[in-house]
Amino acid sequence: MNVRLIKTWQWQSGLVYDDTFYINTYSAHTHMHTTSMHDHDHDVAYGRMEHWFQEVMQDSVMISADCAVAKAYAATGQRLLIFPDQPVDQLVGIMLCVKLNSITEGRLIITDVDLSSVHGADMLYQHNHAEAQGALSAAGWWRDAGPTWHDRTVPSRSAKVVKLRGVADWNSLDLDWQSDKRSTDSAIVFGDFDRDADK
Repeated sequence: MNVRLIKTWQWQSGLVYDDTFYINTYSAHTHMHTTSMHDHDHDVAYGRMEHWFQEVMQDSVMISADCAVAKAYAATGQRLLIFPDQPVDQLVGIMLCVKLNSITEGRLIITDVDLSSVHGADMLYQHNHAEAQGALSAAGWWRDAGPTWHDRTVPSRSAKVVKLRGVADWNSLDLDWQSDKRSTDSAIVFGDFDRDADK
């Protein structure tokens, strides 16, 4: 049976806006419904969402690709989420709607994301998955079904680019779908040989 759910997530992230650094506290209400008849799919989809908020969003720094200090932040090794525009609350909410639907791969459908933050004066920004996605309609890490949070490099005005550290995949996090799991069982064959047959 398919179920309609709402989950509230809270986290803190760094935010670079107009080249100024802030610490912001966010709250996001995700409205979703299940589509799979397999409980394992629901558990994995929820686990992927949990990983995204706890291991990626929490303590990350969100920054615009054209920010003058993006390269300097990337060089620190800090987890950097690079947006195609200023990472204001509305854009962060759209990113969550797109990314969460990407990583749950149709096992859960996130229909709406309602996002607010302390620096956004606790104004609630609402976004539906069927609405226009603005700057996030282009390809990017937000459309990748893996736990990726960057496109590997930071754009630079010079010829040099800064490579960002790699990320795990769902298999290594034990969050792949049951049908994707490769069996690691070793087959043992027991033979019943008749010794007298060779005589």
